[in-house]
Parts: sequence; C-alpha cells; structure tokens
Amino acid sequence: MIGKEVEESLLPVANAAGIRIVEFTVAPQVTPAEGGLPYHEWFIEFDNAPADLEQFALQVDAAMRQQNIYYDDLITGNILRTLKIRPLRRDAFREYMKSVTNHQKCTTSLHQKCTTLQIKIRQCC
Repeated sequence: MIGKEVEESLLPVANAAGIRIVEFTVAPQVTPAEGGLPYHEWFIEFDNAPADLEQFALQVDAAMRQQNIYYDDLITGNILRTLKIRPLRRDAFREYMKSVTNHQKCTTSLHQKCTTLQIKIRQCC
C-alpha cells in the first residue's frame, strides 16, 4: 500500500457517505495478538463516524482492492485479511503530537515518529 492508494480508497468512500475524517494513519499488523492472518489496521479520527463501521471498512477495503491489484491478490490468496478500522477518540492525534513535542526532542526521522505514533495510538485508544 502506498499513501496515494490509501487516500484514493478512503476519501471517496467517506465523501460518498457524508463522513468527515479528521486524521488517519495505516499500519501493518504482521503478527496479530488475536492470531490469524496479518492485516492493515487503519487508525481513523472521524469528525462524524459511520453508523456501520464494519460496512464502511468493507467499502474501503473494496476500494483499496481496486486501487492495488497486488493487495487484492493477497486478500484473495488468503495471505492477508481485509483491513480493520480502529476509530480514535476526538483529538487523539493532536494530543499525541503535543505530548511528543512537550516530552521529547524532535530529532527522530519522520518514519520513526509515524511508527511511534502508531504504537502509542494502539496503546491508548
């Protein structure tokens, strides 16, 4: 998955349903704690969440499969499960970034910050 494909899958589905997204990030879940196949976990802060999160996730997954044939092959070949969406509480991203700014020197690379953000969000939300 690349950022462009993620955005081009998520945003049209959200727009069509009248759902507004504040912020999001996607992380691979390579060895899920609950077992089973790996999947992509989408952490999303909604301004207004979908009434049926599972149906919304299925629509985003279908759009992602159209964007990325390799991703579709991994799903149909039972290498990956369909994506999972974890809704975050309001201001989760902002609060985390404020805590990083206030408690750490910002000398790490952007990749390291994103990895840390994904781990912290999993832990707190």
